[in-house]
Amino acid sequence: SVPAPVVGLKASNRNMTDSLWFTWGPAAGDVDFYELNLYNPNGTQKETGHKKDLKEWHFQGLIPGRKYTLVVVTHSGDLTNTANAEGRTAPSPPNTVSFTDVANTSLSITWRGPPDWTDYDDFELQWLPKDPLTVFNPYSSSKSKVRIIYGLRPGRLYKFSVRTVSGDSWKTYSQSQSASVRTKPDKIQSLHCRPQTSTAIACSWTPPDSDFDGYSIECKKMDTREVEFSKRIEKDKSVLNIMTLVPHKRYLVSIKVHSADMTSEVVEDSTITMIDRPPQPPPDIRVNKKEVLITKSSINFTFNCSWFSDTNGAVKYFTVVVREADGSEGPKPDEQHPLPSYLEYKHNDSIRIYQTNYFASRCAENPDSDYKSFDIKLGGEMENLGGRCDPDEQKFCDGPLKPRTAYRISIRAFTQLFSEDPKELPQPLFADTFFSLPITTEAEPLFGVIEGVSAGLFLIVMLVAVTALLVCRQK
Repeated sequence: SVPAPVVGLKASNRNMTDSLWFTWGPAAGDVDFYELNLYNPNGTQKETGHKKDLKEWHFQGLIPGRKYTLVVVTHSGDLTNTANAEGRTAPSPPNTVSFTDVANTSLSITWRGPPDWTDYDDFELQWLPKDPLTVFNPYSSSKSKVRIIYGLRPGRLYKFSVRTVSGDSWKTYSQSQSASVRTKPDKIQSLHCRPQTSTAIACSWTPPDSDFDGYSIECKKMDTREVEFSKRIEKDKSVLNIMTLVPHKRYLVSIKVHSADMTSEVVEDSTITMIDRPPQPPPDIRVNKKEVLITKSSINFTFNCSWFSDTNGAVKYFTVVVREADGSEGPKPDEQHPLPSYLEYKHNDSIRIYQTNYFASRCAENPDSDYKSFDIKLGGEMENLGGRCDPDEQKFCDGPLKPRTAYRISIRAFTQLFSEDPKELPQPLFADTFFSLPITTEAEPLFGVIEGVSAGLFLIVMLVAVTALLVCRQK
């Protein structure tokens, strides 16, 4: 009778590129010998042999990544039966992985592939950390040895692994070849340098959205390019004062971001070591009459840091200037410093203008400070404006406004108010906004009642007088 085929015939490459192991269970019944025929993908015979009492055979010297078919023929006399199985060797691994065009969010990865005489169909990339990246093959062939990676995190260290793939639906993989690369960190944003004193400048910036270690900062004289300051600072700083500079000199500040051995593009800004009064705000930058909230004794309004440029130095203090509107005032407060206090204004009818206490601006504390707003309740005894007035203390304070009175308001900003050297007399440097249009406080609640009563009495008196006149005429 026809002999039975071998059972459970299967192949394994054991991650070897030039070998296949085939195993099977013996055929049932009487068997004279097994004939092993190994075929190439094109049907040509690779190897043949006659064996007896075998359950396994190891083929060597095969082509990496190639699919082979083993046919095991069971012989019993002149009769035969067959069983077959496919096996694929592991493809040769890539080698010499390298990176080019490394930017902050993209790079090109290249490698040398397996020899042309081997079989392979594609390459597979893996990476750590497992960020959601986009892999693009710039060529039409899946065998190309270049991939472009997008969506990387700036300044981050990545480990990429490449392995060769052989087959489409049934795939075998080579050993991985790995290499590490770090992307460039992003550059800083919103670098802004300004005078701090006659011998110091201050710079602030917005940190990059990157993985990074710190910054390298360099300060040069603009005219000679001589380096005056050079330092590496830690990543948690975004404000720096550069001291001991030469007065009235323009300096160029350059900042780079560092992530290990990778650096960002340089960002530069220049400023001069000289403090001056803030530039004059334009006429439309002032307290807006339409945006205030008034009571009989207070005026509520807001302003923000962007009203004054810090080109000539950081704005350090503000005060509110208040003027009774009588038509004789100018468009801005007089350049007098200091102005009268509230108590002087209250007790002297000839004084029509006063200022509140000074309050710190904190506008230079971070790069987004232009959006920092101040909510002012003038006449509400605000602590920022000096608080409640004490007649026994001659100081700037914030007392209630007069009811039914028109006021004009200006904001005064100081780049220098108090001298930083105790031995020097202070030389205040300030600028004022234009006065607001007249803003009238509300009337006292009883004022309208008194007016109504007065008008009523007047009408009664007039009625009595007219009646008396008519009576006299009749007589």
